[in-house]
Amino acid sequence: MAVIKYIQTKMREDSTTIRLRADSRSKPSFQIASDGCPAIAGKITRHPSVRAWSAHYKTTDKEANIKRLGVRGLGIGEGWVKSRKAMYREAIVFWNREDKSTRDRIPVPDE
Repeated sequence: MAVIKYIQTKMREDSTTIRLRADSRSKPSFQIASDGCPAIAGKITRHPSVRAWSAHYKTTDKEANIKRLGVRGLGIGEGWVKSRKAMYREAIVFWNREDKSTRDRIPVPDE
């Protein structure tokens, strides 16, 4: 609360720019490479532990549903990458077809 009051006070005094120090603890300790298959918040998410993509879609009754699409293969090599990209594309096609909300459709990546 004290930080908010300080910022508000400074903003009232003059229009100088206030710079807050970044906290190094707020940075993620690791990242998972996307290989051109980024998760799409609220629509398509990746589940590496079960080798799957999930499509989060809504029905005409506004009921939220999740369809999990598993990636075939052992998780190694170029065949795995192709399979994962194909399943990502399939998840997007599925979401575009099944989601009945007014949210924007997802552009389908090239094969």
